Amino acid sequence: MMDRLDAAPGILGIAVSGTRVAQILYPRVARIAFAAGKPVARVLGIVIAHELGHLLLPPQSHSREGLMRASLNLQLAAARLLGFTLDQGALIRARVSEQPHMARGN
Repeated sequence: MMDRLDAAPGILGIAVSGTRVAQILYPRVARIAFAAGKPVARVLGIVIAHELGHLLLPPQSHSREGLMRASLNLQLAAARLLGFTLDQGALIRARVSEQPHMARGN
């Protein structure tokens, strides 16, 4: 769907902070994973986690390091070296614990 919306070529997913909807552009994820010789499942998981981060963190939540970088580092993703920063992890835990409906999956 996003491909039809002319999303920039490097965009692999989209989510807006404060909403409950994220979109992953699977064809793009698969294409870059295959081109780089990286496992599609691992790259897909990183993209999903990044977009969930946008749903759970404040607006403008890209960072210089970790999972919330603005662009995906395939080498770090494949080596399992991407994660939320300590501050981001704390914010996510606080957000989920203050909204019990999020923890229950409602």
